[in-house]
Amino acid sequence: MAADTPVEYIKHHLTNLTYGKLPEGYERADGSVVQEATWTFARTGQEATDMGFMAIHVDTLGWSIAMGILFLGLFRFVANRRARTVGLEEPFPGAKNVSPWLDEQATLRKEKNFFETRVIEYQTGAQLEW
Repeated sequence: MAADTPVEYIKHHLTNLTYGKLPEGYERADGSVVQEATWTFARTGQEATDMGFMAIHVDTLGWSIAMGILFLGLFRFVANRRARTVGLEEPFPGAKNVSPWLDEQATLRKEKNFFETRVIEYQTGAQLEW
């Protein structure tokens, strides 16, 4: 779903996949009444708001965990590479590069003509190993 305005975008991302506790006696958007306080997914933006501060945005939590795992994998690979550079034993033996495309971009050799300030030569023949 594409949002037309920033307000719609924010409402969409603060409503979908929000998990929280609704109080006893809460009337939901479809007319049903919550008999006892219960943890559930919000069906509307108002329900997400009424869940309060302790509501969990499951999609945001998922992306945060995924980015953390990606960072840890990259950190382990870089730590091994730096340790080898200075002649030390690898702290994380067997760690693989989790993002070879990023490593290639970071180590791409660019040469500039100082006076023209434009790139005149790029390293050619870069190949990724997947």
